[in-house]
Amino acid sequence: MRPLPNPLGLAISFLVVGIVFFLIERVSPGRRGQHLFRRGFWLDLSYWFFTPLVTGFISRIAVVLAALPLVALPGLSVDAFKNHAYHGFGWVARQSPGVQAVEIFFMADLLSYWMHRLFHGRRLWPFHAVHHGSTEVDWLSSVRLHPVNEAVTRSV
Repeated sequence: MRPLPNPLGLAISFLVVGIVFFLIERVSPGRRGQHLFRRGFWLDLSYWFFTPLVTGFISRIAVVLAALPLVALPGLSVDAFKNHAYHGFGWVARQSPGVQAVEIFFMADLLSYWMHRLFHGRRLWPFHAVHHGSTEVDWLSSVRLHPVNEAVTRSV
């Protein structure tokens, strides 16, 4: 498992990504006249740090809990599960890495699409509404995510 992000790394990545998108928005703005420090900027900046630090941790717990039933399968030890998780098994493992990459891309896209659709439904909307809460949208507003939204999506 990759390590959890740290605040310094997040600050550096914010500066790099921020500079790139600042330049893109100056050359080809999606909305002319939008200020750099638009309404909601400071809240979105806090989500930039909150989401990876806090919801990243919560998401890890959710993913582990989702995987526990697989480990509990009769005859499958934790070591065997780790080996299969990293090296694959069955007909999928016998496919070329290129074919696997294409399949993973399409499966992830399909699951992502349907998870997003489910979050627009009545039950999950209160969690997803946080993501759509920006009154002025730019690249930074996309990081507004409720921890439940992130945990459920990553688990699936």
